Amino acid sequence: MTIKPPFPIGVEFAPGANLAGDPGDYPYVDISGRRRQSAPVELTYGRDDEGSDVDFGAGVTTFDDRDGDLSPWNPVGQWYGLLAENVPVRFRIDESGDTFDRAAVSPGWGTSTSGHTWSNTNGVYSTDGSVARVDFGGDGQSSFQVLQGAGAPDLDVTFSMEINAYTAGDTYIVAPMVRVVDTDNHMPCYLEFRPDGTISIKPIYAIGGSYTSFSELFGALTYTPDSKVWCRYQCEGADFRIRIWNDGDPEPDQWAVTWSDYQVLGTGVGMLFWRRSGETANCRMTIDDLQVAALLFSGYAADLPPRWDFSGNDATTPFEISGIMRRLGQQSGIRSPLYRQLVRYDPAGYWPLEDGSDASYAASAVPGGAPATIYDVSFGGDSVAGGDSSAEYAGDLGRIYGVAPTTTPAEFAVMFLMKMENNVTADTLLAEFGCPSGTARKWQIWASATSFKVVAVSSSGSTVSDSGYVLHLIDTTAWFAIQLETTQSGGTVSYTLLWYQVIPESGVFWALGDSFSGSLGGVRDFLMRTTAELQGTQFAHVWLGAETLPFVDSTFVAVVSGYPGETASDRITRLCAEEGIPVAVAPGDSAQLGAQRSGEFLDLLRAAAKADFGVLYERAAGLGFTPHGARYETPVTLILDWGGGELAEAPEPARGDQQYVSQYTAKRLAGSEVTAEADAVIVQRRGVKKGGEEFTLYADDQLEDQAAWGLHIGTWGELRWPRIKFSLLQHRHLIDDWVKCGIGSRVRIVNPKTQVAGIYIDLIIEGVQQEIGRYQWDVTLSCSPAGIYAVGIYDDGVSRYDSSSTFLHADVSASATSLVFETFDDGDVWSMTETGYIVSLGGEDVRIDAMGAVSGSGPYLQTATVTRSMNGVVKAQPGATMIHVRNPGRYAR
Repeated sequence: MTIKPPFPIGVEFAPGANLAGDPGDYPYVDISGRRRQSAPVELTYGRDDEGSDVDFGAGVTTFDDRDGDLSPWNPVGQWYGLLAENVPVRFRIDESGDTFDRAAVSPGWGTSTSGHTWSNTNGVYSTDGSVARVDFGGDGQSSFQVLQGAGAPDLDVTFSMEINAYTAGDTYIVAPMVRVVDTDNHMPCYLEFRPDGTISIKPIYAIGGSYTSFSELFGALTYTPDSKVWCRYQCEGADFRIRIWNDGDPEPDQWAVTWSDYQVLGTGVGMLFWRRSGETANCRMTIDDLQVAALLFSGYAADLPPRWDFSGNDATTPFEISGIMRRLGQQSGIRSPLYRQLVRYDPAGYWPLEDGSDASYAASAVPGGAPATIYDVSFGGDSVAGGDSSAEYAGDLGRIYGVAPTTTPAEFAVMFLMKMENNVTADTLLAEFGCPSGTARKWQIWASATSFKVVAVSSSGSTVSDSGYVLHLIDTTAWFAIQLETTQSGGTVSYTLLWYQVIPESGVFWALGDSFSGSLGGVRDFLMRTTAELQGTQFAHVWLGAETLPFVDSTFVAVVSGYPGETASDRITRLCAEEGIPVAVAPGDSAQLGAQRSGEFLDLLRAAAKADFGVLYERAAGLGFTPHGARYETPVTLILDWGGGELAEAPEPARGDQQYVSQYTAKRLAGSEVTAEADAVIVQRRGVKKGGEEFTLYADDQLEDQAAWGLHIGTWGELRWPRIKFSLLQHRHLIDDWVKCGIGSRVRIVNPKTQVAGIYIDLIIEGVQQEIGRYQWDVTLSCSPAGIYAVGIYDDGVSRYDSSSTFLHADVSASATSLVFETFDDGDVWSMTETGYIVSLGGEDVRIDAMGAVSGSGPYLQTATVTRSMNGVVKAQPGATMIHVRNPGRYAR
């Protein structure tokens, strides 16, 4: 059993929310009672089946506003001053729950108020007509209760609990569980009733029966025996949050504990109970007031326009809600990784030198900082790996000079990046940094044909220290990073010059250093100028600041390089963390990417997803990403019975040619390309059509797999089912499974019509439209073929290689059980020991019961004993009909 009409859809909004903060802290207010019941809630999210990028989702509904509280312009309104644009809005539906107000049950908890059965009938469980009980007969016992069939990926769970005595010796644990796969894989949060009269909170994740805890909060609440304690536990995307409070107190505004994790991807809900070893008190735990809401859609209302009827007496406010991608798409572009990193370290002066080609000076990245003056310097040079572009000496008199708005700390660091046109052959000054105080007033970095050195110069021009040349052991005609850092201890000034190759990244640092007696002053300016030796030299990211710049830190090095080799999953995770956007990234293999550049935030995320053949979409108040490795062999979440009348309208399948390509060219940005071509038989039947994409990939050797997978998608020959519609009002038994679905979930349609009886309708959800009213719940799905992601798994006993060169040797009748296979490639001959698998020929599925020995020297003949018409298709088969393994195991990329 499940939800009954009128469907209990809830709407919350968060006036005054801090959009730059954690969505978990949004002050949501339930306004479900204001919703006009005559207008259904309309929710749309995802993409069309043939669409490339997921666009922002949308939600529409209308609220009563005769009291004016929803008007941002009503000074006496309840939320006046808090209703700015982009008010967060969230839709939910009360999916399941239990009041336990039923006849007493023992053992077990019986069937919940929502009609779901509790899984465990262990003798420790019972109900007394108003509450659920847990009575452990001894210490060291634990047990699970799962509300069978209930749950969703994103949940809001509320319940009350009591314990009838103080614990002694150890603790009793009550743990709500979400994301339940089974008793070995779930996300519980331990609420430990301790002997000191307090409850501690310990988030846990369980994978494969192994339990790992996050940080524990001790003393979260004081409890009293036989008094209710309330708990609210939420999971949205990768974010979890929990709070507890005593009965009679208001629910807290703040969460007691929040954490993030996205390793367990179940949808179930339940409870875990544990009397720990050493607990001597025989306590009874009780549970009541369980409410489980599925979170359907989150977004932002850009405007709250008042509307009136003709009389002016009836006032409403329509909410037009957009998913977070709309907000993100309106943001200005983000700068290069190196720029974003260096501004975080509080520079006294910083000139990125990423200016446009027509720039007449070098802009400062420090607020209030003066630009650097230039002469005979051009911009728009080659990109540094972690940057966008660079400056270049354009003539013999090139120079650039910058003054920081403030002097660096006395213990300072300066850095820059450089790439020479040619190695210098004579002693050459690369850069000079000036100090208004201290023994050394100028710090100079010099290069020879093979070495670097540092020279410190006094105010009179005399040399204070000369480190002497040290072999640099790098290629100066490729990008390198160089830093001078200084410290003072007593009357001794010490300095170190560090450098490393940025491209190609080596992971090796080089250094030289020396010291002298004197005092150290901070840096205020820099000067770089050309010589004949430095013609065509490019440079970028001149930075002056504190000595604490983590130049040799591995993370910093990755930034300087632009994160080459970073996986798509890691890049999306990192970018979202930098921008403060929640993201749920599913576990799974992900492609390595090339260096990141600047660009629009969403464009960078989408480029990563495209290179991976993954899916970026909206999830809860943030984003979700499913890498290609998580798309393979997705389990079926929803089954729709076409013959049983569960489809609201007849689907309109089509083979379609929008995605068809016979040649697919995969190009790597700033790299090479590879073209994959379809078999001749496909080209003969479907024609020649070229396609392809340019990808931000790490290395050229990824292109072969990239092109092959693009061709695999482009030559998929089965029917596409772009639109599937069903009614949950007419078929309420589907609701439990439907609320577990999301973008990327797998749907299977069974009992198809005669015209397509020979195929399997296995689909992936790409987009969703829902209309939900009191007595309406219509769902329309945009889908793509799930078979594209059916890949082989070695030694699983199911996956099988297919043949691309086997045909039926001669005509056979509809009842013949002996078929001669004719195979042209000797690598495609059929096993004589494996049996029981299904092959398909001419739309008929046939089971192989025995396979004879190979005869001939090419083509190769084998006689198969078969059982015909396994899928109900009965027909004679002509010779030369191609034979394939049904659902073969394909190579994953």
